Amino acid sequence: KIFITGNHITALKVIKREFTFEEGDSISNIEQQIEQTKTNLQNTRLFHKVTITYIEHSLLINITIDLVERWYFWPIPILEYADPNLATWLRRQDFDYINYGIILNHRNVAGLNQDLKIKLRMGIREQYGIVYSVPQIKRNKNLGLYVDVSLFRQKEIHEKIIDYRYHDLSQDKYIYHEIRALGGIKWRPVFFAKHTLYGGFRNVIFDKSIDSIFNSPITNNTKYLVLAHTTEYFRGDYIAYPLKGLKIFTNTEVG
Repeated sequence: KIFITGNHITALKVIKREFTFEEGDSISNIEQQIEQTKTNLQNTRLFHKVTITYIEHSLLINITIDLVERWYFWPIPILEYADPNLATWLRRQDFDYINYGIILNHRNVAGLNQDLKIKLRMGIREQYGIVYSVPQIKRNKNLGLYVDVSLFRQKEIHEKIIDYRYHDLSQDKYIYHEIRALGGIKWRPVFFAKHTLYGGFRNVIFDKSIDSIFNSPITNNTKYLVLAHTTEYFRGDYIAYPLKGLKIFTNTEVG
């Protein structure tokens, strides 16, 4: 038998997805299996603490998994310089050239380990976006979904560089818009590896009054498709602060 306690929000199927064993299995290396299951559960980042104990009764084993859940909803303030890097921002000597706003992040929507992020950013480069990640599609524990939609807009953009400083073009109306819409499939064939295949489109729009940037002509309305694949591999102790193990990340994008 497997007894699970402490999951007041997280669904059982999310927890059991991380088990290296099931009820009724024959287990020869119980300590190793329990340690790997504990690591898998901790690396979901859904729990502050995972404790696994077991009691042997002749040829039978009862396993108890005690979980302490995290706080899943986090409002994160945004306050950042709007230039490409800190040195450029300091050289500008305009400390009002910033972005500000908030990110609303729900890490465990409906207890299903679904990740929802809503981003509201004002200032020089406005952004309104939503990212939604679903790790499991109903009964298929290996397949998930990913959606990322954002709108960017600006009243002020970099026009040229003179004496190593950006010179900006500014108007009272929005002169730059960018729309990004991406969606894809997540695949987790084994505990340690994740693949994301996604595609979508981007649309960059400059105001008709702008015909060149950095002394180069531009197209006022540019649309293009993108197709990408991401691979994540982690086999170590704790994914947030790893002290040992192997981590690989690759991303290939065409568009």
